[in-house]
Amino acid sequence: MTTLLPQIWVCVKGFGLYIICCALLAVLINFVFPKIPRFIFRKILHLIAFTSVLVIIHVAPGWVAAAVTCVWFIVIVWPILVLLERCDWYANLFVQKSKGEVKKSMILIFGMACFMISVCWGLLGRKDLLIASIAMWGMGDAMAAVVGQSVGRHHFSWERVRRKTYEGTIAMFLASFVVGVVCFWAFSDVEFGFAVFMCLVAAVFGSFVELVSSSELDTITVPCAIAFVLWGMSLL
Repeated sequence: MTTLLPQIWVCVKGFGLYIICCALLAVLINFVFPKIPRFIFRKILHLIAFTSVLVIIHVAPGWVAAAVTCVWFIVIVWPILVLLERCDWYANLFVQKSKGEVKKSMILIFGMACFMISVCWGLLGRKDLLIASIAMWGMGDAMAAVVGQSVGRHHFSWERVRRKTYEGTIAMFLASFVVGVVCFWAFSDVEFGFAVFMCLVAAVFGSFVELVSSSELDTITVPCAIAFVLWGMSLL
């Protein structure tokens, strides 16, 4: 316990500094570009959230400290959001579609991160798979929303997913694939050619899971699916 506390403090400092800087940047963007489409600003907030998880993983001396930091964030921020929800500006600032959405999203993202940190890094000892899967999901999901809502014209005919577009799904695939390759190149010793193949298969699978998942559950299903595919292929 005495050695764990300093490790957690390292995570909290790095994570806190990143969140403060990103929050100031988000406020600046909202001020300088007041007419920015709300769905784009919403995805900027999404990018801040998932990249903050990557910051925790990067600065953490060990997986336990990283997992505990994710839980700590939920416990600390939950009551703050409960209080802020009473303010009239809250829903507009965070582009909240329904009451309690921000709180639910926070729990899903950091709960998912805690689980994946424990499994990928803690159980399997594969920090590279952890970073790649979260980055592929986060960037892919953001690009799918931005492209799908801005230029998406061709909707799927399947009733379950007819609100989603081919353009958004293709954007999800391309972003996931590129980000995955970059992550393996930077953080893994997997042979580059095989890493490209792994990311190609994982991006296809992740895009399909994102397509059929609900807008809330994809925070859990997509990164877990991508991690499972990457891990399975790494055993070949």
